[in-house]
Amino acid sequence: MDYRPSRTAVLVSLTAASIALCVALLAPNLSRIHRFDNADSLIPIFVSLDRWTPFYWGQARFGMLVPLLASVIRNPLLNLLFQTEANVVSSLISFVLLDRVVNSRPVDGWMRFARVCLALSLWYIVVTDGPRLYHLVFLPGLPYSASLALLLAALVSAGFASALVKIGSPRFAGFAGLLFLALYVNEANFPVALLLVFALPTDSKYQAVRRVAAAGVVIAAELLVRFISSYYGAPLSFRFAPLAYLPDAVTATLDQLFDLLVSPSAAVVLGLLVVASVALAFIFKRAGVKRQVLTLVAAGITSVGVALVTTALEWTEHNLYDIRYWTTPVLLMLMCGTLFVASWLGNLPRTPLVAASCALLLAGTSVYKFGMPSWKRMETSVLQATTYHQPGLAALGL
Repeated sequence: MDYRPSRTAVLVSLTAASIALCVALLAPNLSRIHRFDNADSLIPIFVSLDRWTPFYWGQARFGMLVPLLASVIRNPLLNLLFQTEANVVSSLISFVLLDRVVNSRPVDGWMRFARVCLALSLWYIVVTDGPRLYHLVFLPGLPYSASLALLLAALVSAGFASALVKIGSPRFAGFAGLLFLALYVNEANFPVALLLVFALPTDSKYQAVRRVAAAGVVIAAELLVRFISSYYGAPLSFRFAPLAYLPDAVTATLDQLFDLLVSPSAAVVLGLLVVASVALAFIFKRAGVKRQVLTLVAAGITSVGVALVTTALEWTEHNLYDIRYWTTPVLLMLMCGTLFVASWLGNLPRTPLVAASCALLLAGTSVYKFGMPSWKRMETSVLQATTYHQPGLAALGL
């Protein structure tokens, strides 16, 4: 017999889930992470308020889409908070969109919400609490979160959550537009997009012609971004460093990964959970497991391939193989892994109660990691970070 929740149960669950989600989304922003604001994360605020340029000042590397959207907010502090919150919300949106790809079977909104909240909670447990995480995922300056959300939105628009759409359809045009914005914000996502359009499974046949057309759009968007960026500086170089450097470079980047971004013990536990989930899913013949595993494999191969190619590039060598160049592949792998584990929620009844419970878990995890949202704590942290920059802010009239 199907379980049908009462209107009271739905209302209580919706209220609890909404409050918990607000706490989870505000906790990173209204917290101590702003004491790590520096010139890299403050320049997008100046770009937004003083002189907007299509790319980050002094280079043609990152598209200033979020600062453009924030330019209507003239208060410097509120502008900073808006741009930070845009990255926080983009992280959540990325989980929602990737869940559409990993779990393509139709489900109600409660269950999708529950999976996303549980997966994001697991993600918070795996990543370390420190300035590197804050700069790579939340603070302005490095738009990896916004670019990844736009890229996943493009893939969903193209039909990778079900079956690829027809070439020339409105959704295919939406794919092209969103993909251009994703590469404009972060051009380094070009190899990620190109590999995923060939590797991701769908619910229908391989549809090679439509995949080739999608790949053509990826290449065309990349060429357009490079053409535009050439007017503002040297475009991103894809020259390779000597391959003899690659083994030591990978080792150095892995050391940074487990020192600065990911907890080794938590990563091992997540890996074991994923392996156990895959085995149990096949044993119990979970619905949609083949598609989920193929998506997990495709994301894993893409992430490892992009990480290796990125590490072999000359500009990565010039920047001492900083872990930030692995941000998108690492985020993609962790998100896919946590969403696969969270897919077991689909076997539970009482979906409103499950969704509210997962939202409360996410809120608790966020509060544990960042503290309760506090305007005073945030304001104090911003003042600590910007003391050195106060003369510059005053000179700009901010």
